[in-house]
Amino acid sequence: MLMQHSLEQLRSLRLEGMARAFEEQLMQPAIAALSFEERFAQLIDREVLLRDNKRIERLLKAARIKPRSRLATGFASTRTASSPARPAAAKPGSPARSPTRPAARGSRHTTCACRASSRSCASRTPMAASADA
Repeated sequence: MLMQHSLEQLRSLRLEGMARAFEEQLMQPAIAALSFEERFAQLIDREVLLRDNKRIERLLKAARIKPRSRLATGFASTRTASSPARPAAAKPGSPARSPTRPAARGSRHTTCACRASSRSCASRTPMAASADA
């Protein structure tokens, strides 16, 4: 009677994790060997764990992340072994450039054909063009 009342009160206080842990403790006779503090710490740990899991579930749902099966495959499966490391238009020996990152500011002639030329080119930065003049 007293145990059932305690369980109802835990649930009315929305302490579902503690209520579940308390029910499990009542079912295990070996738990009686633990001190009050150890048993109480287990109840608190269970409640904290349940709340953390609920928070993570709520945040994942709000983030609208793709299903786990897609995430478990990782990024390696999106690229086949036969796909080239460089784009087809890149020439061997030319510097690889990221499509998402522009060339560093002030870098000179990463893709310009007049690299060896001493003439000024439109692809040079204004600072580099003024240094040649």
